Amino acid sequence: MNKIYRLVWNKSLNLWTVVSENARGVTKKRNVTTNTAVTTTTNSTNNYQKYQNYQPLPTLLALTLSSIFFSGGAFAAANTGGGSSNNDTSMAMSPTAAQCGNGVGQASVSGAGGVAIGCGTTISGTDTTWSQTLNNRRGTGSNNYPTGATGVTGASTAVGKSNRVTGGGGATVVGNANVSDANGMFHNVAVGQGNRTGGTGYNTALGIGNDISDSAAVGNVAIGVNNRTRGDTSIAIGRGSWADANFSIAQGNTATVAQGATGGIALGLSATTRGQRGIAIGSSTGSQQYDAATAPNADGTDSVAIGTGAKGTGNQTTAVGRQARATGNNSSAYGNQANANGVSSVAMGDQSQAQGDNDIAIGRNAATASGSSNNIAMGNGVTTGATGQNVAMGSDGTTANSRTANGGAVSIGRGQRASGDGAVAIGDPNVSNGDGAVTLGRNNTAAGDEAGNTAANGAVAIGNENKAIGQGAVALGNTSTAAEAGSIALGDSANAQAVRGIALGSNAVATNADDVALGAGSQTSTATGEGFLTGTAAPTSVVSVGTAGNERRIQHLSDGSEDTDAVNVRQLKAVKDIVDEQGETTASGLGGGSTYDPDTGTVSNPTYNVNGTEVNNVGAAITELDKGWTLQSNGANDGAVRAGDVVDIGTADGEENLQVTKEGNDIKYSLNRDLKVDSVTAGDTVINNDGMTISGGPSVTKSGIDAAGNAKQWCQ
Repeated sequence: MNKIYRLVWNKSLNLWTVVSENARGVTKKRNVTTNTAVTTTTNSTNNYQKYQNYQPLPTLLALTLSSIFFSGGAFAAANTGGGSSNNDTSMAMSPTAAQCGNGVGQASVSGAGGVAIGCGTTISGTDTTWSQTLNNRRGTGSNNYPTGATGVTGASTAVGKSNRVTGGGGATVVGNANVSDANGMFHNVAVGQGNRTGGTGYNTALGIGNDISDSAAVGNVAIGVNNRTRGDTSIAIGRGSWADANFSIAQGNTATVAQGATGGIALGLSATTRGQRGIAIGSSTGSQQYDAATAPNADGTDSVAIGTGAKGTGNQTTAVGRQARATGNNSSAYGNQANANGVSSVAMGDQSQAQGDNDIAIGRNAATASGSSNNIAMGNGVTTGATGQNVAMGSDGTTANSRTANGGAVSIGRGQRASGDGAVAIGDPNVSNGDGAVTLGRNNTAAGDEAGNTAANGAVAIGNENKAIGQGAVALGNTSTAAEAGSIALGDSANAQAVRGIALGSNAVATNADDVALGAGSQTSTATGEGFLTGTAAPTSVVSVGTAGNERRIQHLSDGSEDTDAVNVRQLKAVKDIVDEQGETTASGLGGGSTYDPDTGTVSNPTYNVNGTEVNNVGAAITELDKGWTLQSNGANDGAVRAGDVVDIGTADGEENLQVTKEGNDIKYSLNRDLKVDSVTAGDTVINNDGMTISGGPSVTKSGIDAAGNAKQWCQ
């Protein structure tokens, strides 16, 4: 065996060092068992302080470097009383197996070009027989090494205690109980304690207890304590961090990129990424331990979670802020406890909530309700309801909610409330309740009641403190009230108190249903009395253009034509012309000196002399004429005969002796020359159909002749 080296005691390292024959050192008993021993505990508490007390790397590196640079390049199966090498180009150096003790065994090398230094350190893999190149970072081809070399062919190096290289060549293992296992093809690096590298190759583990053992692992890096990587080109840095997906990065305390989360990034205490290309940045509130509740999680594909407890659950989501949640696909949540649940929703601000698909909630406590979509809530404490597609913008509890799923309400301003399809409330603050209800301005209400709790479709209130109460009610101006359905109040303090009433003008008041008050101060009252001349019943509603003592003139009124049309002065003048003409005619017709006065429209009284009596009007004259004359019969049975009466002059029924005739205006009486009577009495003599009788004297009758008591019988 060649003796081209010797061992020299190194005071600074406190161990024997391999040097060239020409090197000199302090003589010391060659007892490798006296090398400094370091005890390391892995209690999880105060780990970092204890790790600082353990510094094996300077010792191991110094031993390695001295064995290389002072060897003169001529090692041949060398050892220091221990160590085993089966190739002249390799070196195994350690105390003997007995000196190593505890079944650890001496250093050993199998294959060419390997270097194994320390008890239990073994290189059992084959050496690298081909040149390794550096691929171009972008595109195809390869780059030179920083040293200028185009390729490097190297063997494995293991320095320390109980290190093992079982994979391909080119591995570098330094420290204590590190392993580059059989799965590792080449060029793995494990430095520290208890690290394991495997996979395809080019993996690096620095620290304590790091694990790169996935068969597909290539180009992975694990730095720190108890970290793990899997897949292709993943990086785990910190304590207990896992990068289990291809091209992933996990950095921090218990940071995790889950298997399948290709390209994922997790940075911070308990940060977790489960979705492809997801990013989780931030720390949980746990002390060095994983805390699922407050850990930032990027669970969806291409999701981003930044902040304590931030969760990017859906695909293509972004959650930024403490306890921010982006659940729906393509959603975004920004701010403390911001929550974007709907697909493509956006929540921005402290405790903002975007619950439905395509919803937007911006501002502190801004919220859209679940159950609907396409809502917008912007401002402090602003909300939208669970029905329809609504917009609420402002502050102080502004809210908007439709009646149906296809509707949309709009509220803009402070404390606005819009409920119903197409309902709109804009200003500070207003209430619109009903389909198409609209309020604009300050403290207006358009609803079915003054509290705004019931709906009234189409109600409109615009201005300051106006109230439109009832379906289709309209109130515009200042403190105006349309109190019932269909009523209208326009102006300053206008008041339409009943259904369909209209009050137009400042302080105008329409009292009854269907009343109309036109003009400032106009007031209506209940209609009474029958229609003049027509006698029609009083109507239920009226139109007023003023008040008692404050009447108004209606101007530019067109001529009326129908029975119920209003007439203007022009039409009245035409009527006057007709009246004047009739007045003249009447005066002329009356006679008696009657005249017509067109200024007063009066006809003067005539003067008549009737039956010797002077009268001054037609009625009196007629009355006077109507007195007539009196007709009597034998001084009795008198009767008034008036103008126009018929007096019948004739004979009694059956009368044959008296005749009455009328010739023009003459009445003539005559006796029948052949009188026909039943009896004639002349004094004591009575002549009748029986004969002649003389009272106290003779009688001549049909029965005979009575000559004063001497009766004579007729004989034949």
